[in-house]
Amino acid sequence: MKRLIYIGAIFDWMDIELVEKLCEIHQVAMAGEKRITLPPKVNYLGKLPISKVPKAIAQNDVGIIPFLLNELTFDINNSKIYQFYALGLPVVSSLDNLASRDAEVLISPTHADFLANIEKSDQIDREKLVEIARKNTWQKQAERFAEALTHMD
Repeated sequence: MKRLIYIGAIFDWMDIELVEKLCEIHQVAMAGEKRITLPPKVNYLGKLPISKVPKAIAQNDVGIIPFLLNELTFDINNSKIYQFYALGLPVVSSLDNLASRDAEVLISPTHADFLANIEKSDQIDREKLVEIARKNTWQKQAERFAEALTHMD
């Protein structure tokens, strides 16, 4: 049994059916503003102040992004990936987009894939994740964006 955590807005883009399946096997904690009903087995931590986020992440084994794939979530760049990585937590996500591929997230197009990737997360080099986080600070992302803008025709 692994300890899984999601931190962020808990709105109708969340795949609740997947979260229920995760709760059958693992301990699932979620934190953030909540506008939907969560399965009873989810440990809802409330909306955490930023100062408590690192401790909440560090107490878990895997960061999860169990989103429905739709027009809203299709090309989202979830900054939580880098918060998880900064503390060496692998991330399993249902989103197969450029941001997830660039960050080497364990992408899971189906519920079965998501569950399998939770198990595979033990094989991830956690030091590599910390290095990815270092390369993706807000400042570095802004610099890359500014550089791309200066080279536009």
